[in-house]
Amino acid sequence: MTESPKHVDGDRPRSPGDVESWPRKGRDSRTLLEELIKFERMSKYDLYGQNVFDEGVHMTSSAAIPWADGVRSFAREAVSRFIHGQNWMTGHGVRLMEQQVIAMMAELFNGRDAVGRITYGGTESNLSAVVTALALAFFRENPNLQESSKGDFRQLLAGKASFNMRSHSVVMPLHSHYSFYKACLLFGLEPIIVPPVEGSLATVDPAAIAAAVRDDTILIVGTAGSWPYGTIDPIKEMSEIALGNEIPMHVDACFGGYILPFLELAGYYDEPLEPWDFRNRGVTTISADCHKNGMAPPPASTLLWRTPDLREIATLFMLPDGILSGSKGAGPYAATWTTIQSIGLDGYIQLARHSMKLCEEAKAGILSIPGMKIVPGSRCNVFCAYSDTYDLRPVLVEMTKGGWQIPPQEMPGMAGVMGMGIATMPSNDGYIGQLVVDLREAIKRAAVPLGSVHADYPVEAYGLDLAVYPSHPV
Repeated sequence: MTESPKHVDGDRPRSPGDVESWPRKGRDSRTLLEELIKFERMSKYDLYGQNVFDEGVHMTSSAAIPWADGVRSFAREAVSRFIHGQNWMTGHGVRLMEQQVIAMMAELFNGRDAVGRITYGGTESNLSAVVTALALAFFRENPNLQESSKGDFRQLLAGKASFNMRSHSVVMPLHSHYSFYKACLLFGLEPIIVPPVEGSLATVDPAAIAAAVRDDTILIVGTAGSWPYGTIDPIKEMSEIALGNEIPMHVDACFGGYILPFLELAGYYDEPLEPWDFRNRGVTTISADCHKNGMAPPPASTLLWRTPDLREIATLFMLPDGILSGSKGAGPYAATWTTIQSIGLDGYIQLARHSMKLCEEAKAGILSIPGMKIVPGSRCNVFCAYSDTYDLRPVLVEMTKGGWQIPPQEMPGMAGVMGMGIATMPSNDGYIGQLVVDLREAIKRAAVPLGSVHADYPVEAYGLDLAVYPSHPV
């Protein structure tokens, strides 16, 4: 266990001996490697072997995709070559890689004029989209400042003081990612939370979205591939609502963005998906994570703006690139570019189909266990399993002891019910059956009736406690 750092009281000068948490001398590589291997095993990363992707349920095995090991190895090579670089003026090659990734994603999302940036994860992408909406609202209220304030934060701050005194809100479904709640807290916005249709957990009524919009609303948020339900919000109708109210709309496709288009291209769906991307004129920004279904090493996400003008406005608030972070290491850029180039369009279509095959296998297996249910409506490779008969929290502890890493999930409106977020990836091939067997056995050993376990039972749920954010009365 790491000891608390030592603090020196009084006025005497500090000496190196006062700093106890740092190694006094640089440690030798052999000892460090031994410790790295220990940490790797503690995190179970040593089991990943040939995985294309190390996220999701973490049911680790060799991926069925024959070129998986080569992609993983070459992505590591890319990170190694670029690990000391960054995205500033000297990084011309890094910028070019980013531009090529964004151009490919813009085409995938039907954004002819779209521009974008690679970010350090979906949270940064989503926060930056909210700031874009905030900047649009600010310059709409202060049109004289947009040109004159370029590079002059003093003018922006002067105008922002009065802007902050007025209310501004964001309309979003209850199941929206926690990063949007975080954005509202950080940026002084009021979240107007729209509950799902009665009897559902993630079905959105467009009429409820329209009713929630106020004069001070600056953004509508929709999701394509919600966590952990896998649902797609009615983006087309929500986009029309945004257009009618002359406010921007953001689509959070962090999970679905790198699988839904490939499933569409593969003709996977019996009934075509309703357009959820830039085909809807009201959609102004889209986020999509390369380090989820894009198979790239984390952290790597993308944020796309519908037009260059939108990014320019965002940049006035978020110098120098229109996103929250400044200096960024070049490793994620290189790894993302390398992964996409190595897999290719046909490869991603193959990955998408395979992930969905595993998803359907997992659903069927879990539903074969008495008392287990699945939230309906998923359109991609993530779903939520739960039981309204017994408490899954002790079961999840048992599963963790057995080496599984399955994120618990709060079930809003279902007192005492804990769900499991299941995301199937190519790396899970061959392990779905074992998951079902182990879950069945864990339920036999540990499941207890609902209400018989203390509410503070130590299981950490993913994201935020939705009970803190009651549905907004609309």
